[in-house]
Amino acid sequence: RSLTVDKSLCVAGSNGSMFAFGDCATIVRPKSIAFAEQMFLKAAGGADGRLRMPQLYKLLIDASQEFTHLEEAARKLDKNLKLLGMDSTATASGLDFEQFKALLNLIDAGLRALPATAQVAKQQGEFLADFFNANGDDHFTIEQGRQKQSFSYKHRGSLAYVGDEAAVMEFPGAIILKGVFAGYVWKGFETISQFSVRNTLLVSICWLRTWVFGRDISELR
Repeated sequence: RSLTVDKSLCVAGSNGSMFAFGDCATIVRPKSIAFAEQMFLKAAGGADGRLRMPQLYKLLIDASQEFTHLEEAARKLDKNLKLLGMDSTATASGLDFEQFKALLNLIDAGLRALPATAQVAKQQGEFLADFFNANGDDHFTIEQGRQKQSFSYKHRGSLAYVGDEAAVMEFPGAIILKGVFAGYVWKGFETISQFSVRNTLLVSICWLRTWVFGRDISELR
């Protein structure tokens, strides 16, 4: 179980008095399809209008201020349109309202909760630190900030140690690296990611001691 939070990481029902982040919080991500008609009318100039690719891209980027998942959808626009059976010829004349709704339905269907990883928690913590530094502890100011600021997760890849000095790395764009070299990269990243110089030195010494003398493992019989 986790606390439900809004786009500014404010706990639902707390009226701005409580915030949560990390694996104890789940962001409610509103679906954009509910505002499909409003967005289309504004961008296309009427119900009978059509959205050409530059207009559609700009619409998704602008709407990502409210629906953060639309930013990624804009970057993958060609791929999403192909999934709907629309090639460059079909989109040359622009999308009508029904095609636009189908696109938003496809995008919303891909909504997933953010993974309970340190990477997500770190970005959320940094967001809240900036949020409170900008808005202070005044309830009115915090409420104004909640309307203007929203958390947006940026995936920077994944890194996991798998034993025997090896690791697996995944970079944005489906690039995967694995093996001993990835293991050394993982150790290096873990070392430089420490919060203080003291911890960085202690971890470095620990790696070096293990490399020279082996792991100090106690066994119970």
